[in-house]
This record gives sequence, structure tokens and C-alpha cells, in this order.
Amino acid sequence: MSEPTPITLVVRLWLPDRPGALGHVASRIGAVKGDVIGIEILERGAGQAIDELMVSVPSADLIDLLVAEIGQVDGVAVEDVRRVDPERPDHGVHALDIAAGLVEAPADERLDLLCVRLLELTEADWCAAVAFD
Repeated sequence: MSEPTPITLVVRLWLPDRPGALGHVASRIGAVKGDVIGIEILERGAGQAIDELMVSVPSADLIDLLVAEIGQVDGVAVEDVRRVDPERPDHGVHALDIAAGLVEAPADERLDLLCVRLLELTEADWCAAVAFD
């Protein structure tokens, strides 16, 4: 019997903006055999922080347990959990690649190219752009 394939998740959470809060969350992630492989602090203010953690877990059947464990940390709420391709490129490098491609593209193709590449970068479902002449 083969072992389950690890999956990569992005977990967006609200937590108290105080020393040790993120450490408690990481400990709960480790308790379900998860591994924090990336952290992005999206916002801080009014004693709260909104963070996105990239987490690897051994299998998909651990997602509900992972969310429950994180929710046990005082003052922490999980806003969203989504699966991502584990081979996803680094956002900073990807953004630079997009900028280089836009500079090299013909001027009349840049707006369409920008929309296509922003969808890739943000993993969004849609994109809109308005050209002002």
C-alpha cells in the first residue's frame, strides 16, 4: 500500500498580534504532522494580524483536523483554507517575470497579457482591466 501524497495548503487566519501567537499556531499545525513552509503577513492593526501560512500536510484527510487544531489557539480564527500546487513559483520571482514579459510584449498586447499573468499570480478566478486612452 502506497503512502498518501502530501498536499500543500494556504491557510488564512486572524490571530492576536502578540508575541508567541504564531508559535502556538505552528505548534498545533505540527501536532497534525503539518509543516509550515511559508508565511505572509497580510495586515496588522488594532491588536490583530491576518496571516497566510503555506502548510504541507501528509494527506487531505487531515485538513478538517488541522483547522480544528488551529481553532483551539486562543483568539485565532481560520478564515480560509485552499489547496495549491506544491510546485507553485515564488510570488516575488513570478511578479518580476511578469514585469519582464510586459516590457518585452508589443504595446497593443500588454493589457491582455497583464490580465492573463495576474490571474496566474493571484490564483484568482477573474480579472478586469480598463484602458484609459
